[in-house]
Amino acid sequence: MTTAVTELQKVLKTDRVIIYRFDKYWKGRIISEAVADNCPRILGTELVDPCFAEHTVEQYKQGRVRAINDIYKSGLSDCHIQQWPHLMSRQI
Repeated sequence: MTTAVTELQKVLKTDRVIIYRFDKYWKGRIISEAVADNCPRILGTELVDPCFAEHTVEQYKQGRVRAINDIYKSGLSDCHIQQWPHLMSRQI
């Protein structure tokens, strides 16, 4: 997975690429990461997104993959946006 995120980061020219795994309760953990030198590492971070299950679980059960250029211009709910700024991400 490390090679995959590193190569994807190069192709997409982003500061960060992560692989995020959900458990059976839809709590997530960042399990792989490629990150620019100027960004903090968040590998292993667990996130509990209180609005995720309510809004988007079904889409991900169907295999959805999403790249977001700017969380503030993405149409995400305020609930989702509040999860990411502390991780220094505008892109997810």
